[in-house]
Amino acid sequence: NINIFKCRTLFNVASAPISISLQYFLKKIINNYEVIHIHLPNPIVAFYLRFFKLEKKFITVHFHADVSKNVGYCFYKYFESYLLKIASKIVVTTNSLSNIKVLKKYKTKIVVIPSYLNPSDFKEANKGDPSENVKDILDKRYICFLGRFVKYKNIPLLINAFSKLKDDISLYLIGNGVEHENIKKLIIKLKLDSKVFILDSINNQDKRFLLNRALFSVLPSTTSAESYGYVQIESMAQGTPVISFDIKNSGVGEINKNQTGILLEVKNNLEQCKEDLFLAMKTLIKDSKKLNLYSENAYTISKQ
Repeated sequence: NINIFKCRTLFNVASAPISISLQYFLKKIINNYEVIHIHLPNPIVAFYLRFFKLEKKFITVHFHADVSKNVGYCFYKYFESYLLKIASKIVVTTNSLSNIKVLKKYKTKIVVIPSYLNPSDFKEANKGDPSENVKDILDKRYICFLGRFVKYKNIPLLINAFSKLKDDISLYLIGNGVEHENIKKLIIKLKLDSKVFILDSINNQDKRFLLNRALFSVLPSTTSAESYGYVQIESMAQGTPVISFDIKNSGVGEINKNQTGILLEVKNNLEQCKEDLFLAMKTLIKDSKKLNLYSENAYTISKQ
């Protein structure tokens, strides 16, 4: 008995949806509700809500990521600050995110609620057969990335680091997004089209099969726009270690440790990040004992 309303998105700017119809929609229905829950960052929503009297309503904010270093934040900051100020509670997913500069003055109303897994996300739930789309893949030795194809996911860093590997290993990029064509062009440019593959239409069951059979997964994000990295715990639940970066003001390093995979330091030099990622992948490919240990740890810790 829940009504869901949708507004048309005209286009996206830096992954943020822009909608004109949302303004008229909010004006029409906002007074019908006493409680409003807002997901941030969302510049267009924050901008429109500033034109309504919200002080008498119960406002909660789900604060997903620190975007204070992003281009254009100087314009968004005013609207974000207003919503954080009038909110009764601010929900974040990790302790690291709760300690960022933007949220310091709101400490008393912050609540940390991590993102959790469902029972169906664990490897014992992999019952039945995978679809024909992925059956042939499962017999190969491969690494995988799972996520949206957007800039902050830093997929080119992964592809460039992978290009240095000489082993008979494939890389599967599972997902889709605005960077799809750029990623495809990079694969062709580096002549990796026989080793790097894009899977852009995978159901949840196949996704779990692919994570489960992968040697390990990689989350190559290096900026605080990656505030949690949910795919890390999805991977760990399948007993698959993770390679990721310890991002400041992000919970990525709270999930993956140097016992469930490899957690890399974010370097200012992109070439050094690429080299570190290459060496981490090489380590897990060559050291089966370490890979198996991290696999066991990943699954055990994901159950906690």
